[in-house]
Order: sequence, then C-alpha cells, then structure tokens
Amino acid sequence: MKQLHLLILLCVSAPLAALAEPAKPAALPGNYRDIQIYTTSRPDPDDAAALIATVHFVNRSERKFRVGLQWSANDTAGLSAGNADIDVGAATTATRDLTLRPTDALQYEILHGEISFGSTPARELFIAVQRIDDAVRVVGTHAPRFQIDWWRGHDSSSLRDDQRIGPKIILAAGGESEFAIVCEAMPRTEDGSSLTLDAWSEYKPHRSGESQLIDAIRDLQHYIGVMSGGGEMRITGIRPKRQAAIVISIDATESWPHNDAFRLRTTEAGDLLITAGELDGLRQGIYRFLTRHLNCHWFMPAELGAEIPKPVNGRVVIGKIDETGSPSFFSNRGTSWGVADRWDHRNKSIINQGRMAFGHAWTALLSKNDFPYEEHPDMWAKDRDGKLLVREASSGQTNFCSTSPEVMAFVAKKINQQLSDPNALIASLDPNDYSPMCLCPRCLALDEQYGVKDQDGKFVSDRLLHFSQEIHDRLEPQNKDKFLGILVYAYQIELPIKAKPHKNHTGMVCNMGWTYDHTRPFTDPTAPTNVKFYDLLKGWGELLTQFGYYDYYGHWRHFGPWGQIYKMREDLPAFRDVGGTYLMLECQPNFAMQGLNHYIAGRLSWDVDVDVDVLLEAFFAGYHGPAAAPMRDFYMDIEKYYALLRPGPNAGERVRHTPGFWENLQGHLDAAQAIVVALPEEDKRFKDRVAFTRDGFEIAWRQYQVEKDYVSPGNPPRTQAEKLKLANESLTWFATMEEKYPAPYWPLVLPSYFYPRVEQVLNKAKQAAEAKLKE
Repeated sequence: MKQLHLLILLCVSAPLAALAEPAKPAALPGNYRDIQIYTTSRPDPDDAAALIATVHFVNRSERKFRVGLQWSANDTAGLSAGNADIDVGAATTATRDLTLRPTDALQYEILHGEISFGSTPARELFIAVQRIDDAVRVVGTHAPRFQIDWWRGHDSSSLRDDQRIGPKIILAAGGESEFAIVCEAMPRTEDGSSLTLDAWSEYKPHRSGESQLIDAIRDLQHYIGVMSGGGEMRITGIRPKRQAAIVISIDATESWPHNDAFRLRTTEAGDLLITAGELDGLRQGIYRFLTRHLNCHWFMPAELGAEIPKPVNGRVVIGKIDETGSPSFFSNRGTSWGVADRWDHRNKSIINQGRMAFGHAWTALLSKNDFPYEEHPDMWAKDRDGKLLVREASSGQTNFCSTSPEVMAFVAKKINQQLSDPNALIASLDPNDYSPMCLCPRCLALDEQYGVKDQDGKFVSDRLLHFSQEIHDRLEPQNKDKFLGILVYAYQIELPIKAKPHKNHTGMVCNMGWTYDHTRPFTDPTAPTNVKFYDLLKGWGELLTQFGYYDYYGHWRHFGPWGQIYKMREDLPAFRDVGGTYLMLECQPNFAMQGLNHYIAGRLSWDVDVDVDVLLEAFFAGYHGPAAAPMRDFYMDIEKYYALLRPGPNAGERVRHTPGFWENLQGHLDAAQAIVVALPEEDKRFKDRVAFTRDGFEIAWRQYQVEKDYVSPGNPPRTQAEKLKLANESLTWFATMEEKYPAPYWPLVLPSYFYPRVEQVLNKAKQAAEAKLKE
C-alpha cells in the first residue's frame, strides 16, 4: 500500500528560520496584562494654573522592565512634548508625572503618546482630559498594542507549517485519505460490529456529552474533507487493520485534572490519538486539534463565521504532536446565550457542560398558583405592617419569606428533586430579580441576630447564607456534596456581617453595568465603583470554595458597539487570581455588533492566559480577509471610545453621545465596504461579513437617531416631516432585517425578543411626529 500518511520532509532550499514569521520580541511582557497602565490627576500644589497627570505602570509579573514613555505636545491641554525612561521592578508600581496647564478652551482633549519596552515600541497611549464643573481632570487611559507582526508564530495562534516538527503526517491530499476516524467510545451492535455515525446518533440512551461528541466527530470528518477538496474519512468504532487512523478513545488509567481535559499525541506509526477521561474531554480535544493544528476557525455562528483553509493540492498536513489541555475554569455555559451551542463547542467555551450555571429561582421554587397569597400569607414577603409585597414583573415576581418553616420544607423538597438528576451539580436558591425582601418580624429578628443595622430588606447577605444552610441541612444524603447557589448581586452583593457560607454554598458575583463601571477593568482604581467591586470580589473569594463570575459581554438594552475586549482581557484573569473558579457570561446574541466580545470571551474562558491581541489579529485577518485593515480600525476604535469615556456606570448608554462616535465608525465600515464590493464569488463571504456587521450597526444607529432625535454636528434640527420620514424609512428597513435574519447561512443580527424594543422606539417617534403635524 502506498504510504501517503507518513512523510519525512528534507529541507533542500532555504532554512526554515529564513521563512518563519517574526517572533515576539523578548523585551515585551509575557502577557499584555503584566503591565497595566492607568492615569490619575491632581491640582499642582505649587501652581494653581497647572494639573499633574500621573501615569502609573503596575507590574503584575515577576520580571522587571525598562519602560520608555514618549508623549506629544497638546497646546489646548498645555502639555509640552517629552520622554522618559522608567524602571519598573517586579511586582511593583512606578509612576511618571506630566505637567499640564490647560487653557480655557479645553473641554475634552485626548493626549497621545507611545510606550516601549527596552528598544521595542509596544503600545500607543491615549489619555483623556475633560473639564468637569470648571475643573480639568484626567478621565480615562487607553494603551492598546501597536499592530503586531508576530502573532502568527505565537502559541495563542494556530500552527504554521514551518512550525511543525517532523516527521510530518499527511492526513489527506487531493480529495483522498488513507485515514479512518476510529471512535472507540462508540457503542457496538448486538453482534459486536461497528455502528455508523448516523446509527450512533439514533442510538439510545445517550450518555452525557455523547450527542456533542458525535457533532465534533462529524466536524472532524467534514472539515478535513473540505480542506482536502474531496472525500471524507470513514468513521468507525473498530480499528481497521493496516490502516492509519485518528483514534478517539477514553483512557480511564490517567488521572485527569478536569472533566474536559484531553491529550493529543501522534505515534511513530503515523496515527493521531485523542484521549480523555470523559466524552466531553474527547470533544474538547477534537476542537483543539482542528483550531490549533489545522487552522480551522469559527469566528461567528453558522457557516458565515467558518473560516477553513484550503491548502495547496488539498494536502492536509500535521507534524509531531504531544500536548495536553485543561480549562482555566471549572465551568462555563458558553457565550452564545444558548442560541448557538455548537459554535460554543467549536470554540471550547462550554466547559463541564455549563453545570455551574444558575439564576433567579424563587418564582420557580414556590408559585402563587400552588400557595395563593390569601390562603398562605405567612409564606410570602410582607412589609413591616404585614402587607404582602406583591410584585408582578417580567424581571422578578413576588418573593417568598425565607424564614417560614413551611417555605423551607417545601423548597428543600423541590431542591432535592432537582439534585436527584445525576447530571445536576447545583440548584439555585437565588431570589427574584430586585424583588422586595420580606420584612416580617421573624425575618427582621434574623437580621438583627447577624448584626444587620439597616433593616430595610436591602442588605440580606447574612439572611440568605442562613437560608442556604437551612436548605442544606434538609438535603438528602446523596445530595449533600452538590452545590446550592445564590447570586452575589442586588440586595445580597455586600459581604456578610457574621454569617459564614457552608462548604457547599456557592456565590456568583455579578458585575452589574448599572452599578459598576464597564469603561475599564475592575482592577483600574480610577473608577470609584470598580474599587468597591474589586474589594467585594476579594472578600467573597476568601469565603467561597466555588466562586463564580457573571458579566455582561452582550448588552441587554444597548444594541450598538459595546467595547469590552480590553476590559475582559484583564478582568477574567484578575477574577481567577482572587479565587474565582467558574463563569456564567451573559452574551446576549447580538452577534453583528457584539459577537467579537462573545468570541474573545469564549476563548478566554478556556484559556485565561491566552494572548488576546493574537486572537484579535487572527480574527481580523481570518474573518475579514481583504477588509481586515478598516475593520480592525472599526473594532479598535470601539474599544478606545469606551476606555476614554468618563468613568461611571451605564457605559453603553453614555458612549452613544460621544461626538463623532457614530460617524467615525461608519467611516470604517464604508472603507471596508469599498474593498469587498467587487470581490469575486469565491470570496463572497468577506462581502457578507461586512454587510452583516453594517446591518447590526445600522439597527443601533437608526434607533439612536430616532430615540434621541440626533442630528449630525453642523446640520440643522429635523422638521416634523423629516422626523416622520426617518421613522417610516427606519421601520421599513427594520422589517427587511427581520426577514433576512436568521437563515441557515447567517447568525443572528439581533435576538427576536429585542425586535419589539426597536420597533416600539420607531413607532413612538412616528406617532409623535404625526401628532405634531396635525396640530
């Protein structure tokens, strides 16, 4: 048999080093977050007309750095150009003061500079200065990397061919392959023969993770076939004799660090082995192989987001492999908010099946239909006068009384039922969303027992930890080792005064955008609310053995650009460092505008130490191809607008009002559109991807224009007739979006449950304009 599967390549031309991409300069920090940069300001005590801006270099690594800082002159801010070299010791902070003498004309200025490490230029520096209440102060700092040229050779990227270690193995070539895919975890027929993959998918009962593994094996077969330009590998559960194989198998002899851990290994015989302790680990290993070793990527859901290489002559080649993989976090439910689980699996962002996910639960645990208020008043929340606190809202309905013996008995029964599912790992005890808490004498007495002074039902951390203990005490023996979860959120976000969580109580802290600052990482002390949040994280991290993090990387109300990349790149590692163990990331599936957040968050959830800039450059080059340059500017400017916004909550609502925000971003989309408009049919996907992004941007832009009656600077206000025309045009255009998305090729441009919100805004503006015209 002709052995296509094993090929030892001899270098007969230029050495591989001469062909390699540039390597990351050694002077740079190992990870971007190793040097965090922020700026504070204070009046100059020796000069009333001057302002001292202090640039802080926080070294979170064990290396010392020589940092070069250059800054440009800004006449309005009264800043002269200059430069300085700063030595930053390991695990220390160094600073440099800049003196400004702002002119009366200063309202908002962005100072510009550059940062180098040794002789290597590394980052741009932007410092926002704003006049607030007749005083000038620094309000934001942004220090993005220069566009890097070494990303393709970095460990966070896919392997290039010149990085493969021989002997090299040809998996397929010219539409043919001598390999079989052997999944030894596949069930057998009654006579011991192998099932087909289709028969396996119909086989019952399925084990936990089995259907997802079947999908992964289909992807392995399909995408190697796409790359080779032809046929697909045979899939079987029994190893064929004398045939090379990709062998997928459970290894129960290994001590695996996590349910999803895996090993990839090639053999001297030219086989590829994918092993794990559980089926979920096999799935993760398959997708690691496809992304890292075959350069297959799924940047967005559906086929629109798939970027699969087409090697010369269909030669699908790998080198020697021996690696293990295990996630950074114990659990994550993915980042598509449940609408694209297969996309999440392809990006390895569903970890441990997302089993540590939970939320508001009291309505589901105890219903007014089962226990009417009038017949069971002692079971429901009351005010100090004994009046029932009835609430009917979509975000959270009436709470029960957590100190009622009847409630505790009933809830414990419900929780035992939930935890009886062998796959269940956690049950939620979290109250309804911002619903009033009970103020009956029994609840207030419990608060007093724990030292709660403000007994208004808005500090209930101790009370809820007590409730969790009461339910845990009532769990059946087989459920005692599972978890009871309560969000660290709303009225229970503060640290408890005296109560201590039991060992199987878990909390998930919520970085609430309406309370905390989403313009910068929570480790940046220039946002007062973030200082408070970071302290809460550290405190809860010391109390809880399982500690979760909930953040909003897809916005529930702001459908436009939502710049969270530079925040999450530092937040998620910082959360891990304070004892964080699992994630639940609310990424509302607005993929057109916020899908890059979802992609990067998913990749970080698997490997929190991944180089985010490498992922970004791979996204721009792979997803946008010939339009990479203007689309890079588009996404990077989004991040800059947020980072340089004045600190405070509700960032998504505030950034929309920044002068030039919409127009500048629209310019980048126009530039990208001009590049892709005439692309040939085989590159149609790049044209469609720009159109997809433009459509998402247009939804938010039209809504904002109508909602805020926004007119671009320099243009006169709209007449009522013009307002009516804009509303009608927007409604008509918006209807076409509902028809266009979703379809098999396209991911969601906006979740269906958000469409009524946009239509309501447009209809309200239309009706107001019509009413004015009739006056």
